[in-house]
Amino acid sequence: MQTCCYAKTEGYAARLKAIHFISTSKAIDLLVNIMKQMFSAKIANRIHVHKTIEELCKCLNHISSEKFMNHFKEMRNACTDESRRPVSTYNASYMGLAGTFRTLNVD
Repeated sequence: MQTCCYAKTEGYAARLKAIHFISTSKAIDLLVNIMKQMFSAKIANRIHVHKTIEELCKCLNHISSEKFMNHFKEMRNACTDESRRPVSTYNASYMGLAGTFRTLNVD
């Protein structure tokens, strides 16, 4: 795991400003604290865990803008519209069995 963390921080060109997690779970806190030990002190100080979105908004001003909050709410409620999914007639004609069968022996 330490090799993976080293590759992420040293091998890629992107520079991390900060990593923010939103979680109320104590397990995530424990996991993040274990991960922080593998990084240098500079990068470990850039990893943050927040309990609520409001805590995150205190750290990041641009996220608290009205435009972003509307986008965030829209993405949270996004889901697929199953009524627009095409209905397959193939499954109906072959009793729900998809695939090709050269020989089918039913015992």
